[in-house]
Amino acid sequence: MNKKFDQLRVAIVADWLTNYGGAESVVGSFMRIFPKADIFTTLFVPEEMKAISQKKVHTSFLQKFPKFLRKKHQIFLPLLPKAIESLDLSSYDLVLSSSSFVAKGCLTNPETLHICYCHTPTRYLWDDSQKYVEEFPVPKGLKWAMRFLPKMLSRLRIWDHLAAERPDDYIANSEFIAERIEKYYQKKSTVIEPPVDIKRFSQHRIVKKKNYYLAVGRLTPYKRFDLLIEAFRRLPQKKLKIAGKGPDFHRLLSIAKSAPNIEFLGFVPDEKLPELMICARAFLFPQIEDAGISLLEALASGTPVIALKKGGAKTLLRDGENGIFFEYQTPEDIIVAISRCESMKFDAKSIRKSAEKYDRNAFEKRIKQHCEEKWNEFSENSRIISTTPRGDQK
Repeated sequence: MNKKFDQLRVAIVADWLTNYGGAESVVGSFMRIFPKADIFTTLFVPEEMKAISQKKVHTSFLQKFPKFLRKKHQIFLPLLPKAIESLDLSSYDLVLSSSSFVAKGCLTNPETLHICYCHTPTRYLWDDSQKYVEEFPVPKGLKWAMRFLPKMLSRLRIWDHLAAERPDDYIANSEFIAERIEKYYQKKSTVIEPPVDIKRFSQHRIVKKKNYYLAVGRLTPYKRFDLLIEAFRRLPQKKLKIAGKGPDFHRLLSIAKSAPNIEFLGFVPDEKLPELMICARAFLFPQIEDAGISLLEALASGTPVIALKKGGAKTLLRDGENGIFFEYQTPEDIIVAISRCESMKFDAKSIRKSAEKYDRNAFEKRIKQHCEEKWNEFSENSRIISTTPRGDQK
């Protein structure tokens, strides 16, 4: 155990790589820190992962399923623990996992240091389990199978708690998640906020704001875009643009029916997102999010954020300076916050500056430094144990 840090054989492990989002952005940063690292995951859809598609990705037995099924990792829920445990990581010195569910449960040797970047303790197994059961997407003909879902989640919860013991070290993506890691897994963690490509947004000049509010994200129930739609139905003179796609699209579209001031933009390419954010009057963030990369991107654009005062937003925003908080997930609270926003004057340059410390380069520097420090501690402890006489190891 005397290898130098730059000589380590590194493996990067992800839950799944089926669509690009915040967790996948973290994996991309890990790849830049360790360009020679091998990539492991349970499910991989190369077409959805352009930044990773050129790398060799080691997958589990679930990869044998057709692509249209691999895109829906939720249907493999009971098989994901077995899939992650099937990955062979026996020859690596350092395993760096990006985990919101199973990646932390990968199996490693005693000589391997496993550092887990935890996006959240598995949301649908712990604090959001009841809501997950209610909103689980199943075809009408299979509704009878829902009676087995609570029992399955109970079994997965036991596995999840045991799997949480496997990493040697935890990194949390926010203070909010650090608290949840300690509550559900009884583990301490170091907080390193997720990476944002600040330059992609800040290189555009600040322009005069246009008369629309913006929400961006995958259209899923927990994002609570339905609250925004209801609020803007009551504010017909104000415009709302929603960018993103997802399983909740048709439900949201039906709620927004007869509201011409609400526009669904669908998927917005990366190159067009900065201008969309820069021109927005404010960015809307009604969900409880672990950290909130889209929130940080809005700040990097010089756009104030109207956010629920919970989750990662609490540590990323300063009320009245780079955003406005509302207390409850209700249309009424959102309407009051919008009214307050329009009565205030925000400084776009100051807002941009508040996002600088979350720049991708700063994130990658901190992650590399953290990994090196933990490796030095790990190898030194291993050296002491290996040189201690057996009789003194009690």
